[in-house]
Amino acid sequence: MQAFRQAVAGEMVTNDRPDARCQHFWRRPFTYNESMKRQKTSSDKIRPKHWLPVLAVMILLFLLAVPFILWQAGRFLVVNDDLQTADAVIALGGDNSFDRLERAVEVYQQGLARVLIIPDTPDATPTGQSYTAYMREAALARGVRAEDIYVTEVTATSTWNEARAVRKLMLRNDWQSCIVVSDPYHTRRAKIAFNQDFRPYGLSAAVTYTPQHWYRPSQWFLSARGVTTTLLEYVKLAGQLAGLEYLEIN
Repeated sequence: MQAFRQAVAGEMVTNDRPDARCQHFWRRPFTYNESMKRQKTSSDKIRPKHWLPVLAVMILLFLLAVPFILWQAGRFLVVNDDLQTADAVIALGGDNSFDRLERAVEVYQQGLARVLIIPDTPDATPTGQSYTAYMREAALARGVRAEDIYVTEVTATSTWNEARAVRKLMLRNDWQSCIVVSDPYHTRRAKIAFNQDFRPYGLSAAVTYTPQHWYRPSQWFLSARGVTTTLLEYVKLAGQLAGLEYLEIN
């Protein structure tokens, strides 16, 4: 029993003593390293003057990119295909200045198209005359032969409608290709409409624009008219891609 008591007392004494590692840790005084403090302070603090050159470069790049982006936005809308000999050329409706008709007649007279197509639209001239009849008279006055002028048989109120009306006329006359004339900013939308409608029937369409038109893809953002026209065209293009212009003609 006495031996047991001595053994227990010895164990209690041993347990009260920390081992050498604990003694080393607790006896060593803790000091805060000032160099660590300086290093932490220099990395955590954001000094505005260090960001000024970076900010200046970012602003400069943005100012240089804006004109390029705006030019590309206007350029994307303009399509001008390499023209090959086609069966027909069509001047799309909505041309109050006859620029589209002038270009279509030019294509016809160059021998790139055998016939001229005029879309039937519900528009009228200020005098009340049918726009389609007025366009036909203007084409005759510019040297197009009467037998080479065709009018679509379906009244078209949109680019999609015009594509379908022209397709019906082409299939009826066994034509395979046509040249579409429109304003520069409208050519992308016209290209999409005619290609999507023609492709299932094996027909082809090339698109060109009126070179004397006021719209310039590199300068549209310099005038209120250009800005309005470009933004509205993108809205119409988005609606077309979403199928909102997919109307009644099949």
